[in-house]
Order: sequence, then C-alpha cells, then structure tokens
Amino acid sequence: MSCEFLDVFFPSISKLLRSQDPRIWTHIFPLDLQLKCARPTYDLNMGGEGRYVLPIRWPALALVIPVGVAIGLYGSLQLHVVNPRKLNRPPTASWALAMGFYACMNIAALVSHCLVQRSSPWQQIFISMDIGATACTAFSALYASISDELSGGFRAASANDAGNRSKRSPNLNMFLGNGILTILAFLGLHIPFMAELLYIGTTVLSVIVVGIYICRRPCCGRQRLFIWQVFTGGATALSGLPLDTTLCRELGPHVNHVTMLFVGCHMTLLGLFLYVQEELVVRHDMKAAAAMERVVETAAGDTAGGRASATGEVTGAEAARGSEGASLRKRK
Repeated sequence: MSCEFLDVFFPSISKLLRSQDPRIWTHIFPLDLQLKCARPTYDLNMGGEGRYVLPIRWPALALVIPVGVAIGLYGSLQLHVVNPRKLNRPPTASWALAMGFYACMNIAALVSHCLVQRSSPWQQIFISMDIGATACTAFSALYASISDELSGGFRAASANDAGNRSKRSPNLNMFLGNGILTILAFLGLHIPFMAELLYIGTTVLSVIVVGIYICRRPCCGRQRLFIWQVFTGGATALSGLPLDTTLCRELGPHVNHVTMLFVGCHMTLLGLFLYVQEELVVRHDMKAAAAMERVVETAAGDTAGGRASATGEVTGAEAARGSEGASLRKRK
C-alpha cells in the first residue's frame, strides 16, 4: 500500500497521524491490507548466470515512471530547442523548464522508489532530488501562468537596452525561485513539514493558479480538449488515495495510490505540453502564414504596377515617335 511512501516522503504527516490518533492511520491503511499489499520486489538478473542481481521494488511503478521521463524530456526539448531555434516560434522558457524538471523528478523517483535500497546513503539524496524537482516543476508552471509567458511571446520585444534588461529579469526571477526551492529540498528537509510544504504546497498552489489561467484564456485549435486532459489527469492523481484499499483488494500490491498519482501526473503534464504547443502552432504559425501571404500579395502588386508603368512608358514613347513622323510628312 501507499503507507510506505508517506513514511519516506512525508515523515511529519506520517508521524502526526500515527501519534495523534492511530485509528485514522489504520482506517486509511488497514493492517491486514498492509500485509497483503506489502512491497513487491522483482529480482533482475544482470551480467549473465545471475552474477549480479538488481532488486526492483514496485515493478509496476518502475514501468510507469519512465513514461514521465520521456514526456518531460520531449516537451522540454521541443519547447526550448525545436520551436524557437528551428521553427522560429516564440520562446517559452518557463514551460520548457517545467517539463525539464518533470523529467528530473521522474528520474529521481525511479531511483528512490524502485532501485536504491532504503538503507543506502544515496536514498536521501534522490528523495531530496525528487522533492526539489517536483517543487520546481510546480513553480515553473506557476510562474509561466502568472507572467502570461505564452501571450508575452507574441508581443514585440523592445530593441533598446532597457527593454532587453526587462526581458531578462523575469527569467532571473524564475531561476532564483527554482534555486531557493532546490536548496531547501537538499538542506532543509530536517525542518518539520518542509518536505510536505515543498512537495504538496507548491503543487496545490500551482494546480490552482495554472487551472484558473488555462480556463480563463481564449482557446484556439484543440486546446479545449487538452484542458480536459489536464483536469482528468489531476482527478486521476487524486483518486488514488481514497481508492488505495480498493485497489489493494482488487489488484493486489502492484497498483496503489502512488501508481495512480504518477499516471495522473503524466496525463496532466502531457496535456499542458500539448496545450502550449497548440498555442504556438495555431497562433504563431497561422500569423506567420498570413504575414507571408501579405508579403507575397504586396510583391505581386508591386510587380504588376511596375509592369503597367513600363507598358505605359513604352506606349507613350511609341505615340511620341508616331506624332514626330506625322509632322515630318506634313513638312515635306
């Protein structure tokens, strides 16, 4: 069941529930189901003839998490490299950074949840990386929404030095915020409820702000569909906790709240990436195509006007030569 993850990642909440009223804890995680759905382990033989065995905890989760790594890496590269550099679309640094941090979070989660033993000294490092990357993902998406980065990419940038400085300052604020969250994740987890504040607090705040932001903006293309995907993913992520006991009874130890949490987060982040990408494709590419059509029409009009002017000049010259010839004949 998910009680192990609460003990490891949210020790303050776990300790509070266990000490204040153990009945709440046993109601959420019944003792018989904790035994039935204890941590499954799959031994992966490596090196041939079983010379090295890699124990993988929660093997179903180990299959789900890499999907998030792929979503985060692809989204970050697409928004940070392909769009602005190859397709000449407006840059979206905050959204790209959110996707990149999401990939880092999934890498750390794969190691801390499934690969590294709980007694390993590396365990706490990857837990801090997981919590810090989660907080930075939430903060980057929140910052992109508050600063309206998506619409700002379509505004004309000022060419003077003051404009360039003001353009750099939002990125500086974003990097400072992510830096502070990372430092707190690695150096401040000994403070009570710091892990919960970084992991849950930033996520809840980001969900509220980003949700309001994408709902209030005018939609284009298929963005409304992607908004539904974002909220469906959020509902899936939240549904795992009340369904934890049911999942244990029906599906055994392989599917629990944490599995549902990762599936829902994958859906949400993929939906956000597709939402941003649709904005860039529809608004920017259509504007670029319309601008190109206007340029072509203007060039065609100028060419036609030039031809008409040249034709008029030739006709005028021929008429002048004809009148000169007529006057010469009269003189003769």
